[in-house]
Amino acid sequence: MTTDITSPPLPPRKEERVVVGSPDFSATIDLKKALPELPNEGLKFTPDDSLSHISLIRQMKLYSSPAMNNSYSVISNDASLSVKPLPETEANEDSFWLRVISDYSNQIVRNENAEVLETNIINGIPLELRGRVYSKTLEIKYKFNSKRELEACLKRGGDSKPSSEDVLIPSEDVVKSIRSLDASNQEVNKALEVFLSSVYELLYEIPMSDEERFFILLKIYQWYMTIKEDEFMYKVSRALEDSLGCFSHISSQGINWSIYYRSILPNLLCGMFSKELNLLLFDLIVFEGIDFILRLLLWCFMENQENLASLEGDDLFSFINSPEFFSPVKNGDISQILKLSPPVILYENEFYLMKANSLSNNRNELSNLKEVHEDLVVKINNTKHNIEDLQLTHTEISEQSNQYTSDLETALQEKEQLNKERAELQSKYEHLTMKENLANTIQANKEFSQRNEDLKSQVDNLKKIVEQKKIKLAKVSV
Repeated sequence: MTTDITSPPLPPRKEERVVVGSPDFSATIDLKKALPELPNEGLKFTPDDSLSHISLIRQMKLYSSPAMNNSYSVISNDASLSVKPLPETEANEDSFWLRVISDYSNQIVRNENAEVLETNIINGIPLELRGRVYSKTLEIKYKFNSKRELEACLKRGGDSKPSSEDVLIPSEDVVKSIRSLDASNQEVNKALEVFLSSVYELLYEIPMSDEERFFILLKIYQWYMTIKEDEFMYKVSRALEDSLGCFSHISSQGINWSIYYRSILPNLLCGMFSKELNLLLFDLIVFEGIDFILRLLLWCFMENQENLASLEGDDLFSFINSPEFFSPVKNGDISQILKLSPPVILYENEFYLMKANSLSNNRNELSNLKEVHEDLVVKINNTKHNIEDLQLTHTEISEQSNQYTSDLETALQEKEQLNKERAELQSKYEHLTMKENLANTIQANKEFSQRNEDLKSQVDNLKKIVEQKKIKLAKVSV
């Protein structure tokens, strides 16, 4: 005997079943919870918006751009991976951060102003939700193809073994692993390595798997590589120029500001602040990007204006690199930093206008250089001919010089020979010279004798005259 097996009756439906596309569809559908309207346009901002809103929108767009969603051989990139069930947490189900994690259409960014988000960031992201918040914000859609790929990738950076949940892999190895994935950028960048190592040590304070931690660090690496350093340095300099009364003083102290600005981000999380403050600063970097660093620097300079105006040279450089310079961040209210809103759009327009003018000038300069090049080619050819002529002349002069050198050596030898002969002759005829001297002496004696005779005869004559005069005088007197 057999009986018909029947299913139990289904419970009555709460809503009327309507076939999609039927005439009554739009009138009869009744949902307990209405679905949010899908946005027709992407995230946008205007130049008049606050810097917080501009930075937030830019970061959202950047994280979804192709530059931050590169493909790698050992990693899968699938958009469906970004949709994950909410984590089990003690936090309120209606909490702000649970809504952020489940907000895949960025309705919170569209409908709530950036100040609300910043307030919740300052109040703190629950530790158990922080990893999911990072993954959602950074739009991480990666996964390793297998656990072996994760282990192999971690080994690629060094000799350390893969970590378990309670063993910390040296940050240098993880950084090398991430850089090894990017074949297009293998140059040593010490600042990047220092920054990623600091971020990795922060991430290890957050409960998450090695894979999640690795992908967050990979996304931070991709973001770092998108930073336009020249533009950032120009914006910081312009913000300081507009906000500091002592800007002309500090800019004339011979400090290499480009190197200083490049060192801020890598050194910001390197033990200067407490772990809680480092996590807060990193949260703001994740949500607002490099423009938050601009505001942080501007705040520190503004709070230290009196000290900056009184320091010069090396003392000024030492101060702006010291923990004391960043004490307003440590001891102050972060919300005051977020209230700063320098006109970055204006600064960027100035920067790109200068760059465009520079390119135009470069084109004109290139034309001028081509003309100069042609003139130089003609001059070079003429110079080559002159060099050839000079080379011939040089050869002739060199040959003559060799001949003159040879003749000079012969003349010197002849001179030396003649000197020897003269010495021999002098020694040979030295006695002849003495006879000549004797003859001259005899002749001189003869001359003196003759003169003596003449003088005697004159004296005799004078005596005779005197006698005659005496005789005449005697006769006259008689």
